[in-house]
Amino acid sequence: AEYAPTFSVYIPENGYSVQSAFIEVSGIFSTEGDELSHITLRVNGQTGVQYAVKTSSTVNTPFSIIHQVSAGDLNISTPTDPTTNTFGVTVDDSGTGVTIVAAKITVTYYHAPVQ
Repeated sequence: AEYAPTFSVYIPENGYSVQSAFIEVSGIFSTEGDELSHITLRVNGQTGVQYAVKTSSTVNTPFSIIHQVSAGDLNISTPTDPTTNTFGVTVDDSGTGVTIVAAKITVTYYHAPVQ
């Protein structure tokens, strides 16, 4: 099942252009076997991207993933248009659990001031 919380990205200026966007996700995997554990991440209509993390059945395994988000898949909130995004997280292996400790989005953009 997909866990899909929502979040907002707010840019106060008009006339911006998004250059790049990334979500850094960190957490802990727990699994029943020594294997690769898989997690799929997506934002809004973006096709999900699967990531593999080497895990161990004897200890919980911390992880950190930097997931690139296409500017076209990101909804930007402006002063006149509040909007949200959906961050989809799916654990792809049975017997594997994941605890998301943190998720942080970084957006780089430029803005051309109105003259």
